Amino acid sequence: DEVHDAIFELFFNLDATEAQLDFPTFYGSGKNGWFNDSLEQIEGIEPLLDGIVKSHPLLLSLEIIDKRGRVAYSAPLETVGMDRSYESFFKEASQTDTYNWSDVFIFFLTGTPVISVTKQFPDHMIQAYINLELFSASCIEIEEQLGSQFQIAVMDRYGTFVMNSNPEFIYQRVQNEEFARIRQMP
Repeated sequence: DEVHDAIFELFFNLDATEAQLDFPTFYGSGKNGWFNDSLEQIEGIEPLLDGIVKSHPLLLSLEIIDKRGRVAYSAPLETVGMDRSYESFFKEASQTDTYNWSDVFIFFLTGTPVISVTKQFPDHMIQAYINLELFSASCIEIEEQLGSQFQIAVMDRYGTFVMNSNPEFIYQRVQNEEFARIRQMP
């Protein structure tokens, strides 16, 4: 509680908004492999993953996948034990240590259009599913607030627009001419 109060006071002194002051708190031990939203020690990190997904509404789901392609942890959707090793995207993403993103696809558990984003680590991969319906709505709202000089777009891994405030880009499957340069950005 002492650390939580000190962080709250720091945020308050930095003029944080109400939403920022309402941050989630997690307790845990990486060494012992547990995280929870209370001091109760439980096995696993599911509460942490659930908290990440809940605090980032554009995330539909988050998975930690072991080297063999098995889902070791997932939140909030129950996909633990699923075998991703046969999926071409898993095979491709596991060959690099950079971020990878998929083509747009319909997530089988929800029927929602998503893009999967992965990051490879030495003994596992983190895979996030981004809800494109919510992302599109958020982007359009941001564009309206910032005016016509600002535009947000989402491209699939081939540079084809899959979300843009100008629907012609999507309907015509327009590709971004600068995609090769954008893809090389860190």
